[in-house]
Amino acid sequence: MAGGGAVESVPPHDLAIIIGAVGLLGAVFIFTWAQPTAVDFDAGGGVVEVAQVKLGIFGSNDELVVTWQQTAFCEEVNVTCSLQRIRVLDESGSVVAEAQGEEAGEEPVSAEIPIDGSGEYTVELVGRGQYDVSVSVNRQLPVQFLPPILCLLLLTWGVWRRFQEPSKLDDDISAAVDELS
Repeated sequence: MAGGGAVESVPPHDLAIIIGAVGLLGAVFIFTWAQPTAVDFDAGGGVVEVAQVKLGIFGSNDELVVTWQQTAFCEEVNVTCSLQRIRVLDESGSVVAEAQGEEAGEEPVSAEIPIDGSGEYTVELVGRGQYDVSVSVNRQLPVQFLPPILCLLLLTWGVWRRFQEPSKLDDDISAAVDELS
């Protein structure tokens, strides 16, 4: 150190508490505030790429769920809004799965598309108008929960290990009282 002081050692369980808490809060934030995507087909020429997802992790058969709802633009203006097709493309650009769109009103509409195989897929929508679209994956193996579980374990171990140490909070007060006595 520049001042010639000594470095305090940081116990591993204190680091585990920090890493676990930050990771757990980040996971909760991501899961809670995932917002739907606003899609304007008229600006995209009728075909819009909505999301890229990785499916079939560890050989699982995953199901892609696309949920959409018309925006207020379709209801205010006399415009025909329609979602005609949902296409799932593989990495080479060929269509792997396709589903027909339905007219959406005030209530959200969803389509479930089973995907056989693994890899990275692109979800494209074909239609007219403006929609709020959400893409999610129903996984056979819930691998998205592994990082929060690991962070929770780190946090729990760190707090448990911290409680195993003797308390040194009042050592300075005890020393001061001993000096005065």
